[in-house]
Amino acid sequence: MDASARTEPELGRWREWIALQNDRMLARYWAFRDDDLDALVTRMRPVVERWGSPAERAGFYAGVTMAGLRRYRYVVPAEVVEDAQRQLEASQDLGSPDRLAWPWFMVSFAHLWHGDLAAAETHMATSLEIAERTGDLTTEARCVTYLAVAARIRNDTDRVSSLVGRCIDTVTRAAMPEYLATAYGNEAWLAYRAGDVAGAQRLASIAQEHAAPPFRWTWLWPFVGAALAQRDLETAIGRARGLIVPDEQRTSDDILVPLEAALGAWDGGDFTVARARLEEAAAAARTTGRL
Repeated sequence: MDASARTEPELGRWREWIALQNDRMLARYWAFRDDDLDALVTRMRPVVERWGSPAERAGFYAGVTMAGLRRYRYVVPAEVVEDAQRQLEASQDLGSPDRLAWPWFMVSFAHLWHGDLAAAETHMATSLEIAERTGDLTTEARCVTYLAVAARIRNDTDRVSSLVGRCIDTVTRAAMPEYLATAYGNEAWLAYRAGDVAGAQRLASIAQEHAAPPFRWTWLWPFVGAALAQRDLETAIGRARGLIVPDEQRTSDDILVPLEAALGAWDGGDFTVARARLEEAAAAARTTGRL
């Protein structure tokens, strides 16, 4: 039966069902109940696509995008970008352009972890402009944080340096301490790249005080690099273990393979191989701004 043949009460019941499931989806997301979440999304998708209002579709696709980011550990396929685009289009259908800062951010965030830095930066600039204009401090803080991360992935120290002070100021005013970890992690990376090993350790220690998954690599890698520079292999190995825990962003194979080999060699008592393989992982990490 098509929508035009349904009575208002029937449509109302569909809308109530979608609203309830959207709430359940977010509850499962924040409770890390990913298996339940995937099953719920599968049930919801055909109903939302056929009967959902723009607001309901926007809420659904925002939740699906967030779930996809975590399912793929923030190294995502095109389908997650497509879901993010759908939540933006549904949000645009609501006809409130001043309320699009968050939807544009979601699109940019998906592009960032899909590896399309140019698209990520373009869409994030759009989000940031709306956030600044409308006083959306939370989204502004997210934008400046991840614009700095994108610049770091490009190994653009000048751009990161131009943003890091604003990151710290904005996330502090927004009361988002978990974002301070990334901001100070980026500052620690700048210190390490400048050859200031002690400064890198000090700033990474500040970042650690605010740490939360999944982007602990932003400060863990400066710790690892500083320890290697000081020939403190035990500390470097200890810090490196945090890079491969399940709730951390998935590490690319060019880094992960030698990193796991280094940890295995250390555990087996072969410290010469452990150092060589950790140095190999560190060299790979430098190519994408991890170190």
